Amino acid sequence: MNRSLIIILAFVILTACSYEPILLNKGINFTIDKIETSGDNKINELIQNNLNNQNRGDKKYNLFLNTTKKKVIISSDAKGDPQIYKLIISTDYIVEQKNNIIIEDNIFEENTYNNVSDKFELLKNEENILKTTAQKIADEITISIISSIK
Repeated sequence: MNRSLIIILAFVILTACSYEPILLNKGINFTIDKIETSGDNKINELIQNNLNNQNRGDKKYNLFLNTTKKKVIISSDAKGDPQIYKLIISTDYIVEQKNNIIIEDNIFEENTYNNVSDKFELLKNEENILKTTAQKIADEITISIISSIK
């Protein structure tokens, strides 16, 4: 009896929660009109593609991105071959509206991953890390713009 009451109570509490993702379509009421980039072209392109997919609304902003990527060897084996890498991505961004700076910030992402003997597989892993990191950065930029609007 006691256990079923706890389960029912937990179910009611968890389903009654009004959790709603921040990046729902109705939360985005702006368009990034122009994006200027410098630094790592591949990451900038991935971020730009993610941001262009979220454009909705009449408020127009300009975005300036400067992205750097650094790959560091964290650990090596006895022969000196790398075993663990760290990928560090830093993005400085400025959001402008009508030549007024609205947001000026930096996003810093680090990812650690193991080396694999198959170099093609290693490149695919790095590519996946870049894609997910670019998505995170685009989401953080979007959230900062949404926060500044309200």
